Amino acid sequence: MWDGLLRIPEVDVKRIVITGGPGSGKTTLIDALREMGYPVHMERARELIKDADQGLHTSSPWLNHREFADKVFEARMKDYEQAEFGSFNFYDRGLPDTLAYLKRDGHSIPDDWISLVMAHRYEKTVFIAPPWEEIYSADSERKEKTDELESIHSHLWDTYENLGYQLIELPKLPIEDRLQFIIDTLS
Repeated sequence: MWDGLLRIPEVDVKRIVITGGPGSGKTTLIDALREMGYPVHMERARELIKDADQGLHTSSPWLNHREFADKVFEARMKDYEQAEFGSFNFYDRGLPDTLAYLKRDGHSIPDDWISLVMAHRYEKTVFIAPPWEEIYSADSERKEKTDELESIHSHLWDTYENLGYQLIELPKLPIEDRLQFIIDTLS
């Protein structure tokens, strides 16, 4: 296994998105990248759903999708701004994910969000984890049914592609091999 961090010039920052539907292995990858020493930016939707379940606010994707999307978008904007310079920063989803979910669920996308997404670009290469029913499990924050996974994947793919990103589908392999695939692709 490769054990060194990729380095970039100190004046530069690389924002790498790992996207994909629920239960496709994104967070496992992000956790492993953090253990390797990379700056990571965690998925915000699950955190916000947990907060809603604890009564800290009333927005959830099932009760008030629009308000929930606003909170997720705001959190992802903060994560974007907190990138560490001189390093690859890995994101468990990016700003375009919020657009994809709104579109998938039949909601309009605010014009200012499109402008913000265009002004806050990630690296052109985006890794996308395909639906992987064998590892998917529903829980209190992940309520999608397995037949929804392909639709989510398709909306994510279309959204990123329409925004000019190059998507690379992650292979369905053990975590070590997936990590090596990412490192090799970025090298």
